[in-house]
Amino acid sequence: MFVATPLSVYWQGWWAAVRVPFLLLALLAVAGATAQRVLRTRQLALEAERRRAEAAMVEKRLAEHANRTKTEFMARMSHELRTPLSAILGFTQILQRDTPGTLVPAQQRELEHVLHAGHHLLSLIDDLLDLSRVEAGTLRLDLTEVDAADVVRDAMRQMAAQAEARRISIELEVPAQALPAVHADRTRLRQVVLNLLSNAVKYNRPGGRVTLTLSAGDGMLHLRVTDTGPGLTPQQVEQLFQPFNRLGREGGDIPGTGIGLIITRSLVELMAGRLEVVSAPGVGTDFHVELPLSPSREAAGEHSGGPEPAPQAAAPPGAGAVIYIDDEETNRILMQAYLAARPAVRLQSTGSGHEGIAMARAAPPDLLLIDMMMPGMSGLDVLAAVRADETLRGLPCIAISANAMPEEIDAAMRAGFDGYLVKPLAVDMLLREIDRRLCPAAQGTR
Repeated sequence: MFVATPLSVYWQGWWAAVRVPFLLLALLAVAGATAQRVLRTRQLALEAERRRAEAAMVEKRLAEHANRTKTEFMARMSHELRTPLSAILGFTQILQRDTPGTLVPAQQRELEHVLHAGHHLLSLIDDLLDLSRVEAGTLRLDLTEVDAADVVRDAMRQMAAQAEARRISIELEVPAQALPAVHADRTRLRQVVLNLLSNAVKYNRPGGRVTLTLSAGDGMLHLRVTDTGPGLTPQQVEQLFQPFNRLGREGGDIPGTGIGLIITRSLVELMAGRLEVVSAPGVGTDFHVELPLSPSREAAGEHSGGPEPAPQAAAPPGAGAVIYIDDEETNRILMQAYLAARPAVRLQSTGSGHEGIAMARAAPPDLLLIDMMMPGMSGLDVLAAVRADETLRGLPCIAISANAMPEEIDAAMRAGFDGYLVKPLAVDMLLREIDRRLCPAAQGTR
């Protein structure tokens, strides 16, 4: 006899057979959905990170482009400002040189004001150019072993006349033994010392004193510049390195830009050093510079701790033929006035590179002075033509340019120039260079 099996029994058997696979499928579905959500979240996070990285890269490129543009603008403006400033300072120096005793005291003072204002403008141009390179990270250093005592003495010589005019004494204290060489850029270290020493003289009291102290210890060179000026309050010390903040001295008769100390601190830090200041009202100010000693720790020189070495004898006044190539007529007239102090120098000048080369081939001179930025044929083009000519290739060539960018100077020297003078020209520096090139010993080596 057939007995029907209840449906519930079939259902229970079916459920017993499929529930484990069903649960596994459900778990897999949940795990898959969770994994997809996690993966999607991760993808979104990676996409956001990629977009942030791209945005940061774009911002970096924009910032670098802006810094390059600013630096190039400053370099161009520096060149354009130096060109007329060269005439202002140059002709003022010539007036002072050629009219001794013929000007009344008031006229002499007026010339001094012109010269003073011109040098202040030149200092501002140089400081702004340096500041733009520091901010752009394009300021290059040539770190070598440097005799710090020699650099300090050089700065003292340069500041001697200004200190004497204010009746301020400058003293240097160094140990008896020779100091180790410092690891620094000589030109920038000299700039640091000059800035600190100049401030110590300018902001001192009449009849005051400036003391420079050099020592070495703990792998560092220590330079202290201490003055007996009015000193600074704690609030002024806090504001000392703010751009264009002259701490209330803007209305005084002491020139300044308010960015010199910022550049000084940046230069010290770029040379892996540190600049600190301690000051007290009514006592004075003490700037302390620390710079790393050279890894070799060799003595900088036998004269570091001893008396100052005797200066080298100046070359005798030069004599010979000079050709000056510059497209600016004012510059050619100024050079003629400069070389009036050297009657034995025969100067020819032209505004064209092609004409200058033709003049040199017709009558080879003893020295070529070449402006760098000229239309048609640049200074580098003139130099290349001279070096390619068998009769002229040994001719000394000096670049004269209002472009003060180190990169341009380096490029000119690598191209084969024998020297580079930056406008505005200092009369004594120009004459020393010409005397050195035209002295009999120099001409005998060509």
